Amino acid sequence: MRLVVTRLLVGVLGIIFLVAGVAKAMDITSFALEIKKLELDIFFPAKLIAYLAIAIEVFIGILLIFQNTHIAILTITSLLILFFLYITGYLYWLSLQGVEVNSCGCFGNLIQRTPKEAFLQDLLLLLPPVIVAWFFADKKRKISTYSLITAFCITLAVTGLAFSKERFPKVGKKVEEVCVRENVCIVDVVPEIIDYSGVVIFASRDKRWEDVLSFVDSTENAILLIPENNQSTFLGMGVGTPTYPVPEDFFLLFTLEPPFALYLKEGKIIKVASM
Repeated sequence: MRLVVTRLLVGVLGIIFLVAGVAKAMDITSFALEIKKLELDIFFPAKLIAYLAIAIEVFIGILLIFQNTHIAILTITSLLILFFLYITGYLYWLSLQGVEVNSCGCFGNLIQRTPKEAFLQDLLLLLPPVIVAWFFADKKRKISTYSLITAFCITLAVTGLAFSKERFPKVGKKVEEVCVRENVCIVDVVPEIIDYSGVVIFASRDKRWEDVLSFVDSTENAILLIPENNQSTFLGMGVGTPTYPVPEDFFLLFTLEPPFALYLKEGKIIKVASM
């Protein structure tokens, strides 16, 4: 009976990892933004961390479904769970301090959870199975070749899915495809740029503002985008070019520090550059 319960819990944990990994892949942009907001991109870009987290989660999930409970698998599983609990716990703590935060994006858009729900659900769903596995599973069990091959193939497929769902700005992409969430795209905020030819400048008032003004003055077709939560600092600046406040999340889509620019031709990105 103990063995049956242990295997059941391990299998359920594997399914949770797999579903969560696929859900993140369906909305990898939002997941990467959450990583960036939490300042976890200290050593690597948030986008790379998002891909690695998805790949590891799916790979380990498949191995757990196949009842691979070798000590190495359980160690990685435990570290993943601690990582997720840290994120959800930190967001829950921020919410208790009155800070407005989103959920961690652990299940993408598949399941919408408050910070409290995310932390408590992760605590109850993830921690008990791995504790039971550490005590009762066969930690010396050899990892089967078949499960490794299956896990690798599925991980590759899910990573490809994530790549196809990217909404990061890059050369060759239509500007209408640049979104921070599934239904929140840059053209929803600034419809004028959908077929625009010119330069779209992302600028922050406290960073090289004089350089931005000089660039704007020397450019015929330019649109200036500023953070909406900081737009009051731009009042009275006398900027002649069209200026629009946009959610700060759009600034986080880039690995560049503002000011930076998108060069567009008929709504298509031909260059992404720092200024």
